[in-house]
Amino acid sequence: MRVGEIGDLVQEWVDGHGRQIPGYCGAYLFGSIATLPPDAPFATYRDVDVIVVLDSGTRSTDDNLEVLYKGLMLEVGFIGLDEHRSADALLARPDRAGNFACTRILGDPTGLLVRVQQEVKESFAERRWIAARCDAQKQGLSASLDAMSVPPVPLLRFLALVRVVFGMAGLLAVQRHQCHHPERCSGGG
Repeated sequence: MRVGEIGDLVQEWVDGHGRQIPGYCGAYLFGSIATLPPDAPFATYRDVDVIVVLDSGTRSTDDNLEVLYKGLMLEVGFIGLDEHRSADALLARPDRAGNFACTRILGDPTGLLVRVQQEVKESFAERRWIAARCDAQKQGLSASLDAMSVPPVPLLRFLALVRVVFGMAGLLAVQRHQCHHPERCSGGG
């Protein structure tokens, strides 16, 4: 299937089911699919990440839903509307800025998500936001390095090492890329 077709199926799920979630304030695609163009192939054995924006705040990833919808596995996460009120809050987050700049908005009854997304797109490549994302990535990397030196348990040290490797990869990604090529993004609201 193509990314655009998958987006249409996820849109259908949001319209029929996602909007029924208590506190629903909007939804959008997240993860790798968010930065792919609509005509790109997407393997249907992979899960599709969807964020449902709630008026009641962000939920733990333990509360994510896994939903099978028309042959697609949707992983639905929940982020609070308060974390979307300003572009600045998203622009400083290496884990969200690139995705949100490029994503397909699947629902936005308040109009806030589309407005903030446009601001994120316009400011994403500004030096101050790249530096802020790099700083956030460095802080996470530093915390992982600190964790490696503390626990005497080998498994905990190994897990900290894994976080270090992912942190370094994330830092390189933030410095080099994310969404410098908006024409490749699936975009659209």
